[in-house]
Amino acid sequence: MNKINSTSLPYFLGFLIFFQLLQQSCNYVEKRHEQRNKTNIQGVVIEKYEDKWNHGSPMLKLMTGSEIGVGSWVKGSNFWQQVEVGDSISKPPGTTDLTLFKKNGDYFLYKFKE
Repeated sequence: MNKINSTSLPYFLGFLIFFQLLQQSCNYVEKRHEQRNKTNIQGVVIEKYEDKWNHGSPMLKLMTGSEIGVGSWVKGSNFWQQVEVGDSISKPPGTTDLTLFKKNGDYFLYKFKE
């Protein structure tokens, strides 16, 4: 019967720990995606700012009092340049698409990007 070499045991344990962390990370990402899909975002923008305490994340404050991180819609798009105070945004449950409704009646659809 082969015995496990005592020097390989720490590597084996390290692999098991790494695998467990990887599995938890995948579960976290999946749960976060499900939550994002369920979230309903609707409101009029009353403030647009970058959260200096959260790595400069682009944020919108809505008339409802909600503060929404919009970084994933900003990536690779002109969303941040387009959105202004007084515009409306909407993201219904069941989708990750965000619609920006401009005060002049125009509207733009933005796809969520991880």
